[in-house]
Amino acid sequence: MTELVHDNEPSALTVVIQQLARVLEIPADQLAPDDRLAYLPNVDSLRLMDAITAVESMSRVKLSEDDLVTARTVAQLAALVESARTTDAKRDRS
Repeated sequence: MTELVHDNEPSALTVVIQQLARVLEIPADQLAPDDRLAYLPNVDSLRLMDAITAVESMSRVKLSEDDLVTARTVAQLAALVESARTTDAKRDRS
């Protein structure tokens, strides 16, 4: 089930899981928030970057490389996306 947040957008965690599942060609229900990105099935650096690019596109955010290197788990990546969404929303209201 897709969790919706502001303006009927899916939650950051939902987007991250959906895109990782799509790019890595695994069922989304096999991914958990505490899964380590480096140990996901079928993962390699190119596929991970493809998934991150898709997440950025769907979420309409740009994640910095400095932030990305700190994300070790699915939940940490989702937290970065949510933080970027919040920052962008605040900037848009200014």
